[in-house]
Amino acid sequence: MRRRYHWLAALVGGAATALALPPIGVVPVVFLFALLLALIRGAGSSRQALFYGWCFGFAFYLTGLYWIAIAFFIEAEKFGPIAIPAVLSLTATMGLIVGLMAALTYRCRLAVPEAHALLFAVFWTLGEMVRSNPGLQFPWNPVAIVWADWPAMMQLQAWIGTPGLSFLTVFLAALPVSLIERRGNGKWLAPVVSLTILAICWGAGAWRLDRLQLTEPTGTSLRLVQPSIPQEERMRSGFNRQHFEQHLQLSGGAGNTPADLVIWAETSVPYALQTYPEVGRAIAEASPGDGWAVVGANFFENEGELIAHNSLWTVAPTGRIAGRYDKVDLVPFGEFMPFRPLFRALGVEGVAAGNIDFRAGPGRMTMALDGIPAFSPLICYEAVFSGAATDGTGRADWLLNITNDGWFGDSFGPFQHLAMARARSVEEGLPLVRTANNGISVVTDAYGRILTSLPLDAVGTIEALLPPRLAMRPFFVRNQWVVGALLVAAAALALVIDRALRPHGLKPEDGLRT
Repeated sequence: MRRRYHWLAALVGGAATALALPPIGVVPVVFLFALLLALIRGAGSSRQALFYGWCFGFAFYLTGLYWIAIAFFIEAEKFGPIAIPAVLSLTATMGLIVGLMAALTYRCRLAVPEAHALLFAVFWTLGEMVRSNPGLQFPWNPVAIVWADWPAMMQLQAWIGTPGLSFLTVFLAALPVSLIERRGNGKWLAPVVSLTILAICWGAGAWRLDRLQLTEPTGTSLRLVQPSIPQEERMRSGFNRQHFEQHLQLSGGAGNTPADLVIWAETSVPYALQTYPEVGRAIAEASPGDGWAVVGANFFENEGELIAHNSLWTVAPTGRIAGRYDKVDLVPFGEFMPFRPLFRALGVEGVAAGNIDFRAGPGRMTMALDGIPAFSPLICYEAVFSGAATDGTGRADWLLNITNDGWFGDSFGPFQHLAMARARSVEEGLPLVRTANNGISVVTDAYGRILTSLPLDAVGTIEALLPPRLAMRPFFVRNQWVVGALLVAAAALALVIDRALRPHGLKPEDGLRT
């Protein structure tokens, strides 16, 4: 292919690679990372490599994140005109991170393609980790979630976390670059090695499943309430009473059977719980027996200015408000507006936050209720951050994720969100209980496997017993330094391999021509 068309190959390759993500899940297309590496190695300059990387990353994220535009059309007259520019700006920024990764890969100029694949995977993983940190705070769609339908491969996250599984996936997918660059029988060695390592990893994960000791079953009965209320209706205050009563009706369960814990989704209560105690009593009375309830509702306070929190509340069997957790990881442009004065001057407000910003809570916490195993609450977006699903004390017995994916309709978004939440279950060795307004609500075991679920847009409840946790916390959450050590070791190994296998007299730049 002529170099002038390489940018087009990068665009097509990036878009096709995104089809490996949920819910499509065509995993073999990840081997198009080898195409990107070949384009980088064949670039004429760092700037050209950056451009190829940007094209690939832009197409990858645009294909995977198109659904964000749907949220802007909930209030179409107000936000519809900025939907496409906003998504293009976001994906262009994500593409720039990939472009910088590509430029760094090129600058290292390793002659041996297999060694370069190793370094390429290191830089890609660093890019994913950069996106997770404060500032960008957008770790959505790590490559690791392409294995969401492969429970055995998911288990590797218990040892090396989501970043480690992303690294391994990108490396093994890029390793067959030799098919593009080499001629003769030797070009097949790297693909065979790649598939062999994948098989070994799958075998290790399959061995892990059901082999580790679990704690004793809790016997705690759960009822997850999924009303599937369209987001357009939720935005209209005239429907508040109707929506609240729908939650109350579903809380009774089939045949008015009792449950130890009834769980509603994010922002499911449209009233101020701290102001109206009768709301808590109504929730308690709707739940048969002497069970607890966990609900989502905003919390407002006035400290000279109105401050809002996206909160999870616990309601005792008497209707008393027993506790509250305030969301820590807020959604940029959704729950808070970066540089609000500047954007306000341009006439742009946050899509979800409106005229005020939500404020982050003080930090992760473990919540304990009488007769209910301790849990770590995660509100919506918080479930996408690797290694940060609990307060780190090891006291939590399960993860509780309440969310509202109704902003994004019947799209890829809810499926990707679920895949990342399940990854937290594997990393922590804890069962995940996930209640969503419009789906997908699930209960998983401590290996991240879905035991029961309600599909997108279904109305109903999930009745389940809380699964046990693993007796020992997985290696990754006890030793998160392993990711940094893995990347440093991989970079060093790449340099060693390149020096050892580079043909005598071959300069690094000689190996960059395709």
